[in-house]
Amino acid sequence: MSKHAPSHVFCSWPLYLIGVIILMCPFSIYAEGKTPQTSISYDLWIKGGTIVDGLGKKPFKGDILIRNDTIEFLGTPPRNSAIKASHVIDAKDKMVTPGFIDIHTHFDGPSSENPEDIALANFLSMGVTTINIGQCGDSPAGTDDLRAWLEQIERQKPGVNLLTFVGHNTIREKTGVGLRKTPSTSELEAMKNLLRKGLDAGAFGLSFGLEYEPGKFSEKEEWLALAKVVGRKGSVMSHLRNEDDDRLESSMKEFLTLTQVTNAHISHLKSVYGKGEKRGQEILAILNNARKQGFRVTADTYPYTASATTINILFPDWVNSANVDEMKKSRREELLTYIRTKVTKRNGPAATLFTEIKKFPNFVGKTLDDLAKDLKRPFEEVIVDEIGFSGASAVYFVMDEELQDVIARDPNVAIGSDGSPRSKHPRAFGTFAKFIRHFVVEKNYLTLEEAVRKVTGLPSTILGLKDRGLLKERYKADILIFAPKNAKDRATYLSPQELATGFDYVILNGKIALRDGKIESRYGTVIKSDL
Repeated sequence: MSKHAPSHVFCSWPLYLIGVIILMCPFSIYAEGKTPQTSISYDLWIKGGTIVDGLGKKPFKGDILIRNDTIEFLGTPPRNSAIKASHVIDAKDKMVTPGFIDIHTHFDGPSSENPEDIALANFLSMGVTTINIGQCGDSPAGTDDLRAWLEQIERQKPGVNLLTFVGHNTIREKTGVGLRKTPSTSELEAMKNLLRKGLDAGAFGLSFGLEYEPGKFSEKEEWLALAKVVGRKGSVMSHLRNEDDDRLESSMKEFLTLTQVTNAHISHLKSVYGKGEKRGQEILAILNNARKQGFRVTADTYPYTASATTINILFPDWVNSANVDEMKKSRREELLTYIRTKVTKRNGPAATLFTEIKKFPNFVGKTLDDLAKDLKRPFEEVIVDEIGFSGASAVYFVMDEELQDVIARDPNVAIGSDGSPRSKHPRAFGTFAKFIRHFVVEKNYLTLEEAVRKVTGLPSTILGLKDRGLLKERYKADILIFAPKNAKDRATYLSPQELATGFDYVILNGKIALRDGKIESRYGTVIKSDL
């Protein structure tokens, strides 16, 4: 270089050399996220899969690197990178998605009779990595000490992650309000304090079971007072007061008054004996109108046309567990007429399939019509005189597939199983596999990315989860690897506890929890809110 060269040329040499080094460095450029660290070994490397991130965006090819329980890197590693990992999963030709979040379930912990329930195998086998419990107004195990209960479950190491809500029915019972319509001022304050205690223990909100005792006797003023305790950071979820088609709209609007003070979510949205796509759109319009007013309003549903609950769902509002014997005597004909009319509306006695019946256990798997014929009595008399107010549980074939499919496709409706490890409804063992099979593979109602969002990113947002439900760096590594065409729900109404198949890997908190349909170990944890 000439000694007469301008000084700025000499000054530019260090910058030039830095630029050359940057261009030569194989880890300097990364399109999707930060550069993977090659000096530290990863625990798990998911390689070459098609990533569906949970946001509804178009899938893309990429790798995921996991350390401990966290996604450290997501995307395409630079060429010739020397990544090290303790375990490598080849995900070529497979979809890689967030673990599914079951937004509505029922789990009360393992019992001495059923200690294996803690494995939550029915959920894990259908791709669920997180369940939401404390639903339909019942705190888990009916406890008023959620902190102690959750600590116990944490020690027992559940098979999937779980979080809970506080149950309205539970706090009504624990504070002595019971079946009375209106709590006293002091009782309402006690209910609010018990709710605060549950929220402080990590609950995510309040659930109502307005079709069940004792919540069915409560009114909006009570709900609003409690919903104010939850506030906008949390949410309230509700089994509506009545799901019959002719009372569904009024029940929805009644509950949605709580949007004044909190976020509102309708559990297992359905129309009993409603029919058709148009009716489905009318139901969804109620939710859409509430959202237009600036409120956060959501719902969930399951992909089955039969519901399941106790037999007392068939009794009128003026009958309860305390007065049923008296009503059988003083208003017998009125009671029989009511039940006969209601069951007929609900597709008749052949549409009620027993899953539990105390007095006639040999009729599990048979219908109310079968039992009535066997006893040679009208079905309404069998319910009142033989089964009783709380003597059975059943599956009820009362929904229309066209209507329910419209609801399930809505972008603001999540999917929930309404299931438990002990449930005798196929939804508890098949919901998420059936959702993928029916809506994505067979009917093409939804793209895979749309469907995955409805069972990952959407419920995560509804619940307020901060680091789960998406495939994203620094998020917890709850991940599925599978081919959608292989997802199979095997549970049926007559054989309801058959595990789903087709999920190659279920990764839970960074560990392989299920491989090729076989559970490896329990890696779940208790997730707590900070309301």
